[in-house]
Amino acid sequence: HMVVQVGHSDDAVPILHEKGCRFDMVFMDQRSTRFHTDLATLERLQMLLPHSVVVADNVLKPGAPRWLWHITKAPRYCTDIISVREFGSAE
Repeated sequence: HMVVQVGHSDDAVPILHEKGCRFDMVFMDQRSTRFHTDLATLERLQMLLPHSVVVADNVLKPGAPRWLWHITKAPRYCTDIISVREFGSAE
């Protein structure tokens, strides 16, 4: 069963929480300054299942230092950071 909720996380997460949704995989692709807050909300609302996978885009560039610190230091996460070239980028 897959749930796709389109919209801003401030709106989408409460809607999903009200529906009783819990996730074994979350993909974050918003402004990187929101990653830490959104992950904290998912944790606080206990919406992440044990052994869930959290994937986030653009955490190295432009960067999400608070999010990176949290997922590398929190004991609940086993973290792999993979740097890939942005599509269409010369880097």
